[in-house]
Amino acid sequence: MPMIPWSDWQFWVVTALALGALWILIRMFLPKKKPKGTRTTLTVSAKGRKSG
Repeated sequence: MPMIPWSDWQFWVVTALALGALWILIRMFLPKKKPKGTRTTLTVSAKGRKSG
């Protein structure tokens, strides 16, 4: 089995690109943080509505 070329600059470039791509993929699948703020609920009521 060949050894890992620790002193080869191309090895480090490809490793950095692979880690960057992995980081992008992980961020795509993780949920985004929702901003903290006042939560409001929207209610639709039929009482205030006039038909006609």
